[in-house]
Amino acid sequence: MAGGTGVPTNAQAERLASWKEIAGYLKRDVRTVQRWEKREGLPVHRHLHDKLGSVYAYRAELDAWLGSRRVGGRRLPGARPRWWWAAAAALVVLAAAVALWRWPRGADSALGGLLTRRVLEGLEAPRLLAVSPDGRLLLCSDPATSDLAVCELATGQTRRLTHKPALARVGGAVSAAFAREGRRIAYAWDLERSVELRLVAQDGSGDRRLCCDPEAVHIQVCDWSPDGKHILAFLESQDRKQSLVAVGADDGRLRILKDLEWRPHRRAAYSPDGRYVACDAPSRHGSSWRDVAVLDLGSGADTPAQVALVERPSDDFLLGWTPDGTGILFGSDRSGTTDAWLVPVLAGKVQGTPMLMKKDLGQIWPLGLTPVGAFYYGLETGTGEAYLASLDLATSQLRGSPAALSERATGQGRAPAFSPEGRRLAFVVQRRPSLGRPGAAIVVRALDRGEESELAPELVIFELAWAPDGRSLLATGRDLQGRAGLFRVDLRTGRASVIMHAASPRGEPHFPVAAPGGRRLYYKAREAGVEPSPLFVRDLATGAERLLLSAVYRYSLSPDGRRLAYSCFDEQSEFIRVIPAPGGPSREVFRQPRIGRIYSLAWTPDGRHLLFARKGELWRAPSRGGQPLSLGLRMEALRELSVHPDGTRIAFTAGTAKGELWKLENFLPPRRR
Repeated sequence: MAGGTGVPTNAQAERLASWKEIAGYLKRDVRTVQRWEKREGLPVHRHLHDKLGSVYAYRAELDAWLGSRRVGGRRLPGARPRWWWAAAAALVVLAAAVALWRWPRGADSALGGLLTRRVLEGLEAPRLLAVSPDGRLLLCSDPATSDLAVCELATGQTRRLTHKPALARVGGAVSAAFAREGRRIAYAWDLERSVELRLVAQDGSGDRRLCCDPEAVHIQVCDWSPDGKHILAFLESQDRKQSLVAVGADDGRLRILKDLEWRPHRRAAYSPDGRYVACDAPSRHGSSWRDVAVLDLGSGADTPAQVALVERPSDDFLLGWTPDGTGILFGSDRSGTTDAWLVPVLAGKVQGTPMLMKKDLGQIWPLGLTPVGAFYYGLETGTGEAYLASLDLATSQLRGSPAALSERATGQGRAPAFSPEGRRLAFVVQRRPSLGRPGAAIVVRALDRGEESELAPELVIFELAWAPDGRSLLATGRDLQGRAGLFRVDLRTGRASVIMHAASPRGEPHFPVAAPGGRRLYYKAREAGVEPSPLFVRDLATGAERLLLSAVYRYSLSPDGRRLAYSCFDEQSEFIRVIPAPGGPSREVFRQPRIGRIYSLAWTPDGRHLLFARKGELWRAPSRGGQPLSLGLRMEALRELSVHPDGTRIAFTAGTAKGELWKLENFLPPRRR
């Protein structure tokens, strides 16, 4: 870590976070480098909101650009000698010629004809599961029911293949894969305390359970063997061990191919001839990184030999095999963005240098590489945004429009929280462009000066709260071993220390709140995604816990720590109730017929009112009961309210995770005639 920010030293050294920093590095004024970016291709990246003033660049990319040009007959600062670039270019041409000579040609790809095309938009990226071998169908998890569904890409029409009971609180498809012939589908079905591997036909018939391991807590279905006899999957057990397994498609018999230490593995795939399996593998360079490895299934050994295919100090992950089996497509953040690379292979071993196929794919979700060489992927285009707004509670009016918090931070903000004294605001941004992996950074902004510091605790962060003394932050999330828990993040070092881990592998603590004085900590314990969930209170000195409420959706502790408000719902209505913080009889504040859920709840500083968000609208209700009043703020999926201690400002998150389906074509080298 560098200084007290918690940012890795190499990241600080490589990225320039503004026009001023870029200009300083190039030893030019800002207007000059902006002109270079516009007219001469200076490699400058814009943040997701795409505003001119919010940019960043990488030193390595600027150095490469500098070396490719001269201005006024004088080599620019940082440029390499011309002979160096000529030699490098010759080596690149030679390597490319060798690669093109080795790989067969065919009419299905054209040199220089790489094409990316958006197929569908307005989707939920994490719910996209797989694409059929012919590229006509998309498997997904239905947003309303979590049933397995299939979408016809030509028409956009979707039909469910499974039918969960209407009142079921749990259950849903979490991963799936088509057999090579396209008629059968293997999918993992999540239950409250276990997970099943099931089979169903493309038309929804013949749905049956193939196997159910009572010790398994997660199954990531990856691929079918070319002969259709086995299903490839990652299996995670209750003791956090992971295995790459092959499951018999007829009898459900399970063969462990490789035992793995816990990592968020995503992809594994059979080679076209079925002899090899390529998969994500733990990296020896860093606990949060992945490499790509190949297993030889034809060796006859009970445990197939593993050969590292891609091994670098970066996050590298499998995308798929080329149709002829002579190359593997993989994603990598080695250049600062998530790019697609292609490496030639022969007999399961690397035969050359990886070639960059597509720059800056974005936050992708790999969905499959078809036999004709088209790579499909989900693209995460948004996960919500954190906002800051001025509020006049006396008149129940907002002052001006909400402003996005992450305008100067790379990544979209969420989980905002004001510090106890009100001088700072913390929020989370996702730095690493890979869904569901550690890489979230915490930005702490000084509200009076606008200065920001950054912490990188190596957690998948769910929510944030401040410790009462203002010296640390409380976070719920998962650590590098995938264990859900409550963590304390030191503001000086950025390091996370565990307060407690979840009681079960399928449990997750959520929404931490520390009582004034810092002795008591409240949190929700959600098991397998079931809502509403129980609320616990923990003594931080002794570690003793007790159940406070058995069913809570959202809750908030009053500023003086004496009362606790919570929201909940049933089949008919949604409501808010208030109880004494130590527990006791509850008093109803608000109830109405259920048309949604109350997604956030917060007290005003004087304790007289409660702010709550439902169906994208902000409301205020008297804490002792009475008619609620709309505050006139309406934004999609408004949630995660935090009220400034003086009551003049609020921070919140709005927006939902958006996704698009994309197709990458014509990226393979020409085949030899």
